[in-house]
Amino acid sequence: MNTDAVASLFRQYCDESDTTFLTDANVVTFLNIGYNQFRQLVNEQDDHYYMIRTFISIPGAPASSCDLSATAPPLMGQTAADDARIERIVRVGLAQDGVGTTDRDIRYYLQAARSIIEIQNGINRYFLQGTILRFTGEYNRIVMEYVPFGGNKFTAGNIVGGGGQYIDELAGYHDLIALVAYQQYAIKDFAANPVLQAQLATRQQQLVDYLQTGRNWAARNQVITTDELDYLGY
Repeated sequence: MNTDAVASLFRQYCDESDTTFLTDANVVTFLNIGYNQFRQLVNEQDDHYYMIRTFISIPGAPASSCDLSATAPPLMGQTAADDARIERIVRVGLAQDGVGTTDRDIRYYLQAARSIIEIQNGINRYFLQGTILRFTGEYNRIVMEYVPFGGNKFTAGNIVGGGGQYIDELAGYHDLIALVAYQQYAIKDFAANPVLQAQLATRQQQLVDYLQTGRNWAARNQVITTDELDYLGY
């Protein structure tokens, strides 16, 4: 489903003829909330699905910390773009010096520390404190693999018929975006819909089952949340 199809389905769920009560701006807001909650459900099962990788030259390198609001581009802070802002860190690694951005340019991955004390006493660890990423050593360049926020996928232009845009490869479950968005409308309308609530629970479980089984059935690809401990041999 594209954005216009999801918006149309949402309007059908709402069945609201009063466009002064449910405005196009409301529709955009509710659908973006629905989309980001949809992504969060996916991330809880497979944090690699929306994951992106970026190589960062640390400002003032070599340094034992990196302000992620001051990188180019910024990944946190006020100036970070909505679709680049970090929601969840998957892995942080030490990268080769230079400008390479392939797997060969990753020297090794660091282990996430549970506290700042582990940064003081451990080795090959990182710890996020606010927007500051701290390390146990001094580095020039790192690689970050992280899940960004979804941003504003739905706009006034792409919720109308013919203006729809691609969302992602989980098209078979995009009705969930409309179902979650309906919850926001129900709050505004002071009226819950038990049938839609039941459908929401059913479809959420179906998406979870799909993600846990894996998308490559023949390979029996079992989705895991992290491979840090396997990589480090624990």
